[in-house]
Amino acid sequence: ATFTCALEGSAVSCAGANDVGQLGDGTTEGRALPSMPVMGFVRTNLTAVAAGARHACAIVVDNSVWCWGDGADGQLGDGALATRPLLTRVRW
Repeated sequence: ATFTCALEGSAVSCAGANDVGQLGDGTTEGRALPSMPVMGFVRTNLTAVAAGARHACAIVVDNSVWCWGDGADGQLGDGALATRPLLTRVRW
């Protein structure tokens, strides 16, 4: 992977490549430092984060899962084959 994400307190911040929105900040501009938290989360609701090759997902305290980044092969779990630079909820 060419990017990484970390749970800092209750916020997710990512750094690195961002060609498919995998930093979750709504852009496709890469960042050398995690300067912005992933947009759309309430700071106290996150419990875990995991990064794939070009996408990431986070678990919220209500056990919902939210993903962002490359979804071309359905890896975001939202029923679409699309890239999402912002959060999308996984459908169960």
